[in-house]
Amino acid sequence: MKPSLARIYCDAFNQVHETTGLGNGLDCVIEEPENSIDIEGQEDAEGNVYAIIRKEYVDSNGVTHPNIYGRFFKNGNELSLSDGSLTPYSEDGGWHPSFGTGMDGTFNELPDSINGLKLTSIRSGSFADAKFTGDFNSRSIKIIDERAFANSNFDGTFTAPNLISLPKTFTDVSGTFKNSKFKETLNAPKLEEIGMYTFSNSEFTNLNIPNVKTIAEYAFSGNKNLTGDFKFDKLNYVGDYAFMNAKFDGEFKAPNLTKIKTRAFYESTFKGDLDLTNVTEVGATLNGDVGDYSFYNSKFSKVIGGNNTQQYGTRNIRLAEGGFWSN
Repeated sequence: MKPSLARIYCDAFNQVHETTGLGNGLDCVIEEPENSIDIEGQEDAEGNVYAIIRKEYVDSNGVTHPNIYGRFFKNGNELSLSDGSLTPYSEDGGWHPSFGTGMDGTFNELPDSINGLKLTSIRSGSFADAKFTGDFNSRSIKIIDERAFANSNFDGTFTAPNLISLPKTFTDVSGTFKNSKFKETLNAPKLEEIGMYTFSNSEFTNLNIPNVKTIAEYAFSGNKNLTGDFKFDKLNYVGDYAFMNAKFDGEFKAPNLTKIKTRAFYESTFKGDLDLTNVTEVGATLNGDVGDYSFYNSKFSKVIGGNNTQQYGTRNIRLAEGGFWSN
């Protein structure tokens, strides 16, 4: 149902309730973000939807930046952005990827819905290698796939208040933000899953992700600008090499952490106490083998151990003064 029709239906329902008492005291409420962006698009015979996601404009230097078209796949009442920067192809009337052509200037914000269908996901590579600068915003997106923003030039803040998952993938080119140029804050307060290589070599300087539960392999490895503390009360899993060579230089606090995979903090620069009270597994690899060096050459000054330290490898934790910790 389109938002406009839904509002008409709810208005009528509520009016009946007020005048007759029917409806068991329940109100019909349409939950829409303030200033929701709803646009119209064209649908082809296969059910794909096409719409302009950035209108042509002339910047302050007199440079014209063309319309940017998006192709969206339907999944029930929801849409996934498949490609950005599509161009119409006059010979067959179809739409085809233009491989980044025109993906420059500013972009700012995705629509919340098209033809009444909610936009909920961004597929692999949609903005990879884009030359857009500035911020990126999307209020409706819940899932972003691998390489969606890899090597992109966005250099401001990334905001997605309903984002839940950056899916785990298994190749070294698959990080959602790998090598991207975002230099400010990632705002995703509902994010729970950080996938493989997500922030590898990216340039974010701050994270607003308080509900993260899992961090996959290589997620922060080689990250350039994230420093200071890393404190997440809900985090329970850290994958292989997740913080290897990351630049965090404050405390690591995750009181509900239970699993730390091999080389997760290898050559990391966290300082202060390392609390392993609730940790039951350190150093196991993806295939279940027990490995060493999960904290090799890290900078922790003290380890608070629990009852399961027998599973820790013999050279897992190297303290700031240079020696190895053993329980």
